[in-house]
Amino acid sequence: FAVDETTIATIDDGGIDLASGKEFSVNGTAIGSATVEADQYQINSDITSDSIPITTLVRPTGTLQAYPGTGMSQSSGTWTFPSTGYYEVFIYGRIKPTGSGDSAFLTVQASDDNFSTSDQILAIRCEVENGDRVNVAGKVIVKITDTSNDKVQIGFDEVSNAVLEGASAEMVSGAIFTKLGEL
Repeated sequence: FAVDETTIATIDDGGIDLASGKEFSVNGTAIGSATVEADQYQINSDITSDSIPITTLVRPTGTLQAYPGTGMSQSSGTWTFPSTGYYEVFIYGRIKPTGSGDSAFLTVQASDDNFSTSDQILAIRCEVENGDRVNVAGKVIVKITDTSNDKVQIGFDEVSNAVLEGASAEMVSGAIFTKLGEL
């Protein structure tokens, strides 16, 4: 299939193959060769006090773990997105309160001015009895229109005697960033 003598797709018994850099849209929604961006980070060791933002998230290097696309970048706990678009920010953690009724929060803060100002856009609270571990998770969708200024931070607020557990061999606490679509 060609437009102005430029091939944009081939059609055969195997289906439709789009030419490189082309996309197919249905009612204005792109389908097909959109750029895939996803990245994952883990906390390698326990966090035992307030950490807002968390600066110790690292990309895992375990068997088969990977990230398609350019990937996120992080400086002093502030996350920069690789391109504009809609992103899901998924945070999760294994929290262990050390005393009865102790609690903690995992949070996401967002800024559209490179953290001159910010809003907390997600808070996940955990409160359980002494020594009972609990896994918590939450996600939020953000619209990134300016990669220089639109940023997020992930935080751990140890309200009263709790630990955000980390591990280097497996992902027990961390974050996953996934691009959902273009603007």
